Amino acid sequence: MTQRLYRARNGKFLGVCRGIADWKDFPVKMVRLGFILAAIFTSFVPVAIVYLIMAFFLEPAPTDNFTGYRERDREEKEEPYSRFKSRFNSMKEDLNNRERDWEQRFRDSD
Repeated sequence: MTQRLYRARNGKFLGVCRGIADWKDFPVKMVRLGFILAAIFTSFVPVAIVYLIMAFFLEPAPTDNFTGYRERDREEKEEPYSRFKSRFNSMKEDLNNRERDWEQRFRDSD
């Protein structure tokens, strides 16, 4: 978690929501949803003005933190793949165990 609030370099639109999410260690989708809900349930103009002011006045994140953002994004993207990979490996192991079982039964029958 960063100590200071920065505008993220790899955000969707100006990096404000990702910067807030990284600053407070929240999921970025939750922060974006908060801005969207605030814009819907209040008048849109003040929320847009606050967002643009934040985008204008917040400093971009330092480049050494940028690598951390990339690693976090990579982990978020690899999470579904890692679950699939572990499930695939367990299925493969189960299949190998069944093959060994049949081979053992065939050898024992001789």
